[in-house]
Order: sequence, then C-alpha cells, then structure tokens
Amino acid sequence: SAQSSDTEVASNFLRNLATVPMAVVPVNPPRQVRMQMESFDESQVIICEGCFCNYEGCLCGPHIGCAEKDTCCCIELDCCCKTGSPCLRFGCCDLRVVETSALCKVQAQTCCCVRGCSIPPDHTVPPIIGCYFITCFPKLGVCMKLAELRSMRLN
Repeated sequence: SAQSSDTEVASNFLRNLATVPMAVVPVNPPRQVRMQMESFDESQVIICEGCFCNYEGCLCGPHIGCAEKDTCCCIELDCCCKTGSPCLRFGCCDLRVVETSALCKVQAQTCCCVRGCSIPPDHTVPPIIGCYFITCFPKLGVCMKLAELRSMRLN
C-alpha cells in the first residue's frame, strides 16, 4: 500500500542519515559555514504582525538578498544568498545536526522583510500578538521593535 511504502521510504532515509559520518555533518560547525543571520540587526526589526509563535516585520535601509535558518527537531538548514556572504558547505546552503530546545524554528530575511517562527516561542522568537504594526502582546504599542518585545518577560 502507499502508506507502507511511505513508511519504508522514511525508515530508509533515517537509517541512511544515521550512517552519515559526523565529520560531514558536525554538531558544532566552524563559524565560516554558519549562516550569517547577524548580517542584519534583528533587534531593529519593526513588527508588523504576530500570532503568538510567529512574527513578520520589516527593516529600514538597504538589505539585498535573502537568508533563512530552519530547524526541525535536531536538523538545521541554512540558506544564504546575499552579496558578500561566505560560501556555505553546499554553495548557498548548509545542513547539519544541532542541539535545540525548539521543536520547529524558522528565522528568515528577504530584502527588507523578516519573519520568525518558533514552537515553542523562545528568546529569539518571543510570543507576539498584533497586526498592522500595532502590537497588543506582550506590550501595547505601535511600530514596536523586536528588541523591545524580546526584553519583555511573561509573569
């Protein structure tokens, strides 16, 4: 049946992934192969909307290119297509095994648009509720910066 073949494919994938030498997929890769999310100041992101575990925002200034870091369980994928960014292990992408506290996490930037999602929310992707640049939680405000909302603590 189709379901058993899907299960078999998934089992084979995980079995093959387990045989990949750690030298190819290091837990702590060298700094030059890690994607440069620091290529822009995340604290300057102005939140335009948020729905608890995710947010979307924008950055002022010239931001050419795109970058994304996705983590699902212990697998992390980095992609970076920005001018001046270093070449990653697979050209513009990198894949590795990492330690994480989030079940699923995405941080991405495309030109001046920034988005983040984390299940559960954490210090880099805090719980935010708002729309149309009006933030209702964790603090009521207009055009709030991510840094301001990250500093808020839930009581």
